[in-house]
Amino acid sequence: MTDLAAAEILDVLMKNLREFVSTKTIVGEPVHVGKTAILPVMKVTLGFGAGGGTPPSSERGFHGGGGGGGVAITPVGFLVVEEGWAMMVTPKSSKWDWVVESIPDLVEKLVKLRHDARSEKDSTKESSQEQA
Repeated sequence: MTDLAAAEILDVLMKNLREFVSTKTIVGEPVHVGKTAILPVMKVTLGFGAGGGTPPSSERGFHGGGGGGGVAITPVGFLVVEEGWAMMVTPKSSKWDWVVESIPDLVEKLVKLRHDARSEKDSTKESSQEQA
């Protein structure tokens, strides 16, 4: 095996890996359920190695070489997107993780409810003053 042959093997290997590992491998195609989009999120781990040989002498002939590789794809969780908010749901999440992640959204909703209630109270007060 010449240096050129080893380089060609590595080149072909890298081209095939580039085709295999894309953004669609890491963040999958969305699944739509009503107005909610659910995107699977994966962790991709690659490992490979290659080696080549040269004949130590013209009498002994070819001295071997080889290569190999492996890929592991592990699910990390799901990205849930719905009307302006997103939340990462992982298999290791507990009920408490969900509660903690939901606090900012809950506070925002409570502030909006309070604002709407005040606006309604003010408009009711103005209507009663106009009638008097």
